[in-house]
Amino acid sequence: MSQQSPGDFQWFMLHPKFWGIWLGYGVLWLLIQLPFSWIVAIGKGLGRLAGKLLKSRRRIAEINIRLCFPELSEQEQQKLVKANLAELGVSFLETGIAWFWPARRISRVSTIQGYEHLEQAEAQGKGVVMLSCHMMSLELGGRIFGEHYSANSIYRPNRNPVLEYFQYRGRTQAKVVLLSRNNIRTAFKALKKGERVWYAPDQDLGRKRSVFVPFFGVEDTATAPGAGPMASLGNALVIPFYQYRKADNSGYQVEILPPLEDFPSGDEMVDTTRINQILEGIIRQHPEQYLWAHRRFKTRADINAPSRY
Repeated sequence: MSQQSPGDFQWFMLHPKFWGIWLGYGVLWLLIQLPFSWIVAIGKGLGRLAGKLLKSRRRIAEINIRLCFPELSEQEQQKLVKANLAELGVSFLETGIAWFWPARRISRVSTIQGYEHLEQAEAQGKGVVMLSCHMMSLELGGRIFGEHYSANSIYRPNRNPVLEYFQYRGRTQAKVVLLSRNNIRTAFKALKKGERVWYAPDQDLGRKRSVFVPFFGVEDTATAPGAGPMASLGNALVIPFYQYRKADNSGYQVEILPPLEDFPSGDEMVDTTRINQILEGIIRQHPEQYLWAHRRFKTRADINAPSRY
């Protein structure tokens, strides 16, 4: 008897307590049938509305942007906050695009550059840590990549079975295998077999799972140090990978950068600092499209230091 997958439908999912979720995804499916330019415009409108209603998230974005862009005037910071909240709305609809659009429609709004770096790694028999960050179109970036090339993705299973059903099905419809972050050994096994593993270490996972290194000039940023061990134990290269929506809203660009040289160094702090510097460089290119509403600087190195939020 085959083991049941989180992407398998089960009749209990139709229980009335889940009807709100089904309705929400039904509305999302309808919205992403519209022309792409309409989807972006509606998403920005939803984001602006959410920015007014979700005051706590707006405050988090304001604090993060103030910490990370002290060189900007207060007016410039607020302009970036407004643009970022609008992008938050677009990201909701981009998730619908990633999960519900057919491959032919995805291909019309996306391009990929830099695949030769993955080919070179494959020729060397190396696995690849696909180093990424939480640009808000990350769901769509994974779908675009997966339509062309295979990869594994470390993810957090959702406790709600219906949400997990949609998430799992949406992310695995292309050439993507999901690996639960609760069993990280599967990622090392995949790398040793010469496979690719998507990894984004730019969220605050708490004191026990982090080291404290600079990020955008914030010296004590809690950062997951996994890239070095994954590269070392998995005999893999680390290749930065990111996506963004083009300025003219004509579609999406996926960029695959050259592999990191002399990595890992064997020094956890040095390696994690280097990873943060790379991600910072990526984010600075399109800062309005990064997930600033996450409490990135929640955990402090000094347990007695006041909360930033």
